[in-house]
Amino acid sequence: MTVARAAARDSANAEDAALWRWFAALLDERRIRWCHSGRGWLVSVDHRHVATGTQFDQAMRIAKENVEGSGTRRSDAVSKSDGSGRKIHLVK
Repeated sequence: MTVARAAARDSANAEDAALWRWFAALLDERRIRWCHSGRGWLVSVDHRHVATGTQFDQAMRIAKENVEGSGTRRSDAVSKSDGSGRKIHLVK
């Protein structure tokens, strides 16, 4: 059990480090913007909205995923396939 916890901790630490290195690089290049609104945290990269999340770190994780995968997802979205292999994100 202790080994599993240590492995999970190390994995989470590596993911966090990668996320904040990505964020810092975009911040240095002045490519990322964020603001808090009634809908939560809105994140834009290269003047394109890429994420909405209820928590700041959640929004940044979604933004990184979307920028690297060229998609757009919101924290309150539900994924559904349209039969073509693409995913549609329906907002509740």
